[in-house]
Amino acid sequence: MYFLNPREAPAAGLRRILRERIDETIDHLVRAEAAPESAVHEVRKNIKRIRAALRLARFGLGEAAYSTENYRFRDLGRKLAAARDATVLRETLRSILLDSEHSVEEVGPIEVGLFGPPPDPSAGFSLLPSAELIADFRAAGERVAQMEMDAGSGDFVYNGLADTAARARRRYREAYEHPETAEKFHEWRKQVKYLWHQFEILSGTPGSDGVVLAEDLEHLSGQLGLAHDAAILYDWLITKAPETPGIDPGRLARIVRRARLDHEGAALPHGRRLFTQKPEELLDWYPGASAAVAR
Repeated sequence: MYFLNPREAPAAGLRRILRERIDETIDHLVRAEAAPESAVHEVRKNIKRIRAALRLARFGLGEAAYSTENYRFRDLGRKLAAARDATVLRETLRSILLDSEHSVEEVGPIEVGLFGPPPDPSAGFSLLPSAELIADFRAAGERVAQMEMDAGSGDFVYNGLADTAARARRRYREAYEHPETAEKFHEWRKQVKYLWHQFEILSGTPGSDGVVLAEDLEHLSGQLGLAHDAAILYDWLITKAPETPGIDPGRLARIVRRARLDHEGAALPHGRRLFTQKPEELLDWYPGASAAVAR
């Protein structure tokens, strides 16, 4: 049960959610050899959800404790970068070319020409430091069990939620003020994803509009994720793509850039609907929001 139960204390509930996510992550890593790509995907998703939960606990933990744990989980995610990078460029190119009316017969030779033959599905396991990560997550679980959270004079869960909403709103503005800067959209995407996962955690609130808003945030995060993958592929095509007879990386880069801009454009109406309003308006479904002390 990865959401807060209204009948449990927020600190106890967040500790429980963190422990459950950590245990699930360890389970994926234990079974990773059978399906390494799936394990990488699931572990990365869990790390993002863990960091979103930590952001909800931020003002209860205190800045020093929050920062320490947040950076630890960030670094755990970075250990999976090599395993993810082994497949993301290939998958993104294939998806964009198929969407741009290239046939499977056309895409296959381009993919092989740029990246070589499809990798052995088990090859990803050699890039996944499973034993090391299992030890890291077990240690994280022990730390979580000892976490102390102090609500102080306000509702620390609401304060964490409002802080993430404010960051997402600020990144939304920056992204569309600098539409040619893919990194601005990536920074917006990260905050949107944290906010989405926080809404999921609070989806057990009776009668909550947060459930519907979580679906909007999920869709927005998906569009921004596709734009980010396209931006990474674009940079690779113009800086690192090998010279391959019959393949024009510049032409492919233009197709990929159009796809990135299309995804960013599709994100705009969702972003406008969610983030032109102030954080307290976006969060007015939260119980006691009017009485909460936002940071």
